[in-house]
Order: sequence, then structure tokens, then C-alpha cells
Amino acid sequence: MILLKIRRASLLTGLAFASAIAGSLALVQGVSEIGMIYDRQGFFSWTGVLLASMATLVLAVAIFSYALTRKNWLEDDPAVKDIAAGHHRPSPLEEALTLLVMEFIKDHEAKRMAATEKRHAPEGAEGNPPLRKQNIPSFNSPMN
Repeated sequence: MILLKIRRASLLTGLAFASAIAGSLALVQGVSEIGMIYDRQGFFSWTGVLLASMATLVLAVAIFSYALTRKNWLEDDPAVKDIAAGHHRPSPLEEALTLLVMEFIKDHEAKRMAATEKRHAPEGAEGNPPLRKQNIPSFNSPMN
């Protein structure tokens, strides 16, 4: 089952990559062909090379969009169907990790709230000594 998923993912990735390259090359070929036609004739006209490059570009865009549709990546996956239906039950390890992360977040928020309250408390309030002026020399004061 896993091998089939890996095979499908690698095939779709390869299709998307190949179609992106083919589309880019077709676009460059089409633009250069339009430039050459206009330089030769002074006006635009359709040629076989231009039609082939535009057809290749359209085909590459179609393959690219097919390869990247969500339905193709998640097709026939029972885990995805369970999650979508709301029947997903997390494993004990997943629950423990979630509880650990939530405890860390709550602890961090409590520390932040305590620091904010301490910072915004008025001078001389409980636990906060009044601020005293510090004697810090400035650049304009003479040095000893």
C-alpha cells in the first residue's frame, strides 16, 4: 500500500516537472517563432512550428494541472477519508505530545503576563522598589 502511494506520488511529481519543462520550452519556442515571422514578413501569420509549439504549451498546461489536482494525490486513502468524516482518533503518543505543547504554551503565557504586570506596576508597589536615579556619565562630562 505504501509502495503504491510512493509510486503514485513520484509519477505525479515527475509528470508535473516534465510538463513544466515542456511548457517552458514550448513558450520560448513560440515567442521566438513569432519574432522570426514578424521580422521576415513584417506581419503575423500562423506557421506549423508556431501551431506545434502552442499545442505543446496547451498540452503541458493540461498535464500540469492534472498532476497537481488534490484528488489525484489523496485518492483512495483511508486515513484521509477518516479525517474528512471526523472519525480520526489520535494515538496516545499524539495526545501526549499535544498535552506537552499546550502545557508549554500556558506556562509561557503565564510568564509573559507576570512580566507585563511587573513592568506596568507603579513605583513603590508590592515587590517593586522605587526607581532611583543612576549616576551614568555622559559623553559631555569630564573624564577622571
